[in-house]
Amino acid sequence: MAQAETLVTAGAFEALMDALEHGQIAELRRRLCRDVCFLTQDRTPIRGRDRVDSLLGQLVEAGLVVSTAETSCLELGQLALVSARLEMRLPARPKVLELAGDALFALAHREGEWKLLLVAPWGLP
Repeated sequence: MAQAETLVTAGAFEALMDALEHGQIAELRRRLCRDVCFLTQDRTPIRGRDRVDSLLGQLVEAGLVVSTAETSCLELGQLALVSARLEMRLPARPKVLELAGDALFALAHREGEWKLLLVAPWGLP
């Protein structure tokens, strides 16, 4: 795998996180695979673009603040695994919710660009 390819994939991931942080719902939706899966904190899988899009929309409306650090990317042909230290803050709750942990994301190269296939903010079970 060429270093330039990894940089492109990492850049796509950064663009996704930027869209989430800035509440760009249309951009987020465009960057979700049709068969995307989001694993909740209790490990419940939420499957499909429409359902994950709705969940992300709710998080954005709740004022989600997200930041990533220590990001690493492993590209495997048309798939890429991205691990990152993820910090999330939801201020629009009765009590501010702050979470931090090691997250895992899978991106798939589909329709000419990298899209989210798996979102596991709390890692895998």
